[in-house]
Amino acid sequence: MNVHDEIARARRLARPLQRWQQRGWQAAGLALDDLAFHQGDFAGADLRGAALGHSRWIECDLRGADLRGAGLDAASFVRCRLDGARFDGASARNAGWVDSTLAGSSWQDVALTLCAWMKCRLDDADFAGARLERCAFGASEAARLDLAGARLGQCVLNGLDLAAARLDGLAADTVMFIGCGLRDQDLAGLQLPRCNFDGVDFGAADLRGAELSSANLHGARLAGARLDGANAPHVLFLDARLEGCRFDGAMLEGALFVRARLADCGFRDARLRLSVWERAQLVGVDWRGADFEYARLEHLRGERVDARGAGFDHASLHGAEFADSDFADARLRRARGTDPELLAIQQPLLSLESA
Repeated sequence: MNVHDEIARARRLARPLQRWQQRGWQAAGLALDDLAFHQGDFAGADLRGAALGHSRWIECDLRGADLRGAGLDAASFVRCRLDGARFDGASARNAGWVDSTLAGSSWQDVALTLCAWMKCRLDDADFAGARLERCAFGASEAARLDLAGARLGQCVLNGLDLAAARLDGLAADTVMFIGCGLRDQDLAGLQLPRCNFDGVDFGAADLRGAELSSANLHGARLAGARLDGANAPHVLFLDARLEGCRFDGAMLEGALFVRARLADCGFRDARLRLSVWERAQLVGVDWRGADFEYARLEHLRGERVDARGAGFDHASLHGAEFADSDFADARLRRARGTDPELLAIQQPLLSLESA
């Protein structure tokens, strides 16, 4: 029985094709939708432009297979070997890859919606120029992932180590980077509005000039990070730890630094109108020339804060305490809670380490 007859028989009987040995199979453009393949060998197969909608691949060997331009709607790959497979230009909706190896696979310029990679190995996978909408990566390993020029919208990246990933030109909107590692990453100028970086480690990352409007950095760690000139209005820094960070010239209007801990950080000439700093703890922070108009700094505790020339017009400083700080030439027109004695408390306050 030839291949086409076996496929027709499998369709007629609604049975899976078991243990097929089709290494190097020439199946470009074939209609293989709705078929199930179990424990088959398709290494090096040519499946370019094939119709694979609703197909199911279980424990199959597809290493080096060519799936460029294939239609993968609702296709599933479970416990498959897809190392070096090429998906460039493919399109899919509701497709899934589970417990599979995809090291060195190529996904350039794919258009994928509602797809998921769970418990997969994606080391050295190339998603350059990919368009991913509402996709999810979970419990997967992805060292040296290439997302250069990719467009991500409403995606979830859970636990991926992106410290060595290629991210130049990435645009991510409303993406959740849950527990991802971004230490030492070059994120300068990237478009990352409305993204969730809850608990992410940005140690020594470069975010200069990045677009971070309404991003969530709750509990993030930003030791040594650079955010000079970043556009970050309404960003949430709740409970974040910022040590040695620079925000010089950044746009931070409406940002929330509630309960944040800052040490040796710079906000020189930053725009901080309407920002909220309730119960934040500051040690060695440079606010020179920053604009805090209408900001709320209630119950803030600051030590060695340099606020020379900063603007606090209409700001609220009720309950704020500062030690060894300098407010020379600061503008305090109609500011509330600005008892001069409170701006020059001499006793030391709690440091970040002892708090």
